[in-house]
Amino acid sequence: MAAGEFEGVHEGQRRGSGAVIIWDEGTADIVSDEPGHLSFVLHGRKLTGGFALTRTGAKQWILVKVRDADARPGSDIVAAEPGSVRSGKTWQEWRDRPEPGSAGRDAGGRKGRK
Repeated sequence: MAAGEFEGVHEGQRRGSGAVIIWDEGTADIVSDEPGHLSFVLHGRKLTGGFALTRTGAKQWILVKVRDADARPGSDIVAAEPGSVRSGKTWQEWRDRPEPGSAGRDAGGRKGRK
């Protein structure tokens, strides 16, 4: 199963464990890519418009929404739309879902690998 298709609970995986959802999906266009700064436009189902990533430390970055036609000052998209664009479930619902013998289901409802 492709990582980009998985929703469920990864247990004991090398790269981390816990509940995973596909919160948004879409495409991106790079506007500028300079050392320490990346500007891009997202065309997602939830996130749209201009964004920028700026390095603030050796391994630290800050994500900023550009003030454009898609900006909604004062809004909290994560609180307003916490569920997956595929299943509608939140990561907490996957975490709390008892499913013996399965690490979860992918976004298409197929059982994941343990």
